[in-house]
Amino acid sequence: MIRSKIFYVALGGLMLCVTLLLISEVILRSLFGTSLSWSYEIARTLMIWMVYIGAIDLTYRERHINITVIEDKFPILKKVTRLLMLSTQLAVGLVSISFLNIIIPYGQTSSTTGLPTWLNYVIIPVVFIMMLFNKPASNYEVTL
Repeated sequence: MIRSKIFYVALGGLMLCVTLLLISEVILRSLFGTSLSWSYEIARTLMIWMVYIGAIDLTYRERHINITVIEDKFPILKKVTRLLMLSTQLAVGLVSISFLNIIIPYGQTSSTTGLPTWLNYVIIPVVFIMMLFNKPASNYEVTL
């Protein structure tokens, strides 16, 4: 499952960056009495990205929370549920693209990093569109 490994590497890299950033912030504040004004904002943005990248992997491996009591009794509902999930992913992806189209022209930037604020939100349409085209891992499993 090369695809899952890519997500694991991305998540591990982001987690390492957040950890090193926050550890350096604690060391700077404790030992030198100074701090990085931008560290918490960058850490927050990276954590947001980690959550959404993790969601792609969970959707791919079909490990997200499911309540299957009704689907188990009526198997046809599994297809209806899948269609509903795809529709929701498409709707959220399109709405978030519309939201980005509204906020990007304002050119608002962060006061501490100077980065555009839309960087916090650009991951949302990317993730939901990727989930839309994400073929579940169970489609690849072969049972003997």
